[in-house]
Amino acid sequence: MKTTKKICIFYFFFFGLLSCNSQNKEAESYEGYPLKVTDDYKKVKVEEFSNNMETFYIYYLKKPKVIQSYPCKGRFRIGTDSLIYGFTLSEDHVINGTLIPKGSNYERNSEDFYMIHLSKDITIQGFPVYHKETGLFQENNVNFHNDGTMTGFHLADDMIIGNIPCKGGKKNNYVMLYHAGDIRYCNLAENMEINGIPCQGGEENSTLWLYPDGQIISCILSKDFKIDDKLYNQGTRLIFDNEGKVHFLSGQLDYVYFYDVGGVLNCVLKNDLEIKGKLIGKKSRLIFNKNGSLKKLRPSHHIVIDGIPCKKKRFMEFYPNEKIKWCILSEDFEMNGITYKKGTQLNFDENGMVL
Repeated sequence: MKTTKKICIFYFFFFGLLSCNSQNKEAESYEGYPLKVTDDYKKVKVEEFSNNMETFYIYYLKKPKVIQSYPCKGRFRIGTDSLIYGFTLSEDHVINGTLIPKGSNYERNSEDFYMIHLSKDITIQGFPVYHKETGLFQENNVNFHNDGTMTGFHLADDMIIGNIPCKGGKKNNYVMLYHAGDIRYCNLAENMEINGIPCQGGEENSTLWLYPDGQIISCILSKDFKIDDKLYNQGTRLIFDNEGKVHFLSGQLDYVYFYDVGGVLNCVLKNDLEIKGKLIGKKSRLIFNKNGSLKKLRPSHHIVIDGIPCKKKRFMEFYPNEKIKWCILSEDFEMNGITYKKGTQLNFDENGMVL
């Protein structure tokens, strides 16, 4: 058996969302494979993912063939459950009511949704969907729920969606929808007042996030604006909680992504900021739990958390009570008479003691 190691890349070919270490194995025996190996295939490999223990079987076709009702060409991916998880269409084909053009790549990522990397611009469910060839398919992927409704896509032209003028074209054109079809995220095509808040539109700094009921999760102000007697300047990114109160991270972030129920999931700091007693440097990345507690931190500089010296540019994790769960040491560290060397990953219990 020959083994070659490779690193998966987010959105890379058939391996999207499986960002992990993996190994390709080309075996002499195909006993126990989920799909019988015949002369239709020029080779078969096994892809094993170390972080989630998943295994897939990669079949390489000599010529196009229908696999589980899909007209496939090139290679396709089968799971241990014998279902097809990834393939390239050899001809136009209807998937969940949508005609998908040949050359597009299908990728099932979980029980909840699948992704299609389009081979050209098409109209899907009334939306003109933009396609651009890139090495990692980042501008031609369309996300679907398993019932076929779209959840995310690149908009080819400006379009009003649910009274919101969303930007399309070749730049800042991504749209996300809730399952019911309401806007979750887009870039505003023009300035617009939403629920009394002046939101900025146009080419840059026009991101808009909405709750399912149309209330604002986040927008960027198109002019100076006062809320609860506090003045926020034009260009400030406002964030609101689900009670309509301004979030403490408003104006402090370079990047932010939200849970679908609101609340910051993932963000990058624009400035040094004290968060729940921790002074965190600008350009640090933070990941929060749905209840707002800090889950993970990737500091831009070495940082001391709960007395523990933690390494910059490496993630650390916290318990729900925000006590440190583990981190990589930035320098030698002593606890209870034991010295732990710089670079060691230390794991702690919820009382702060080394495990």
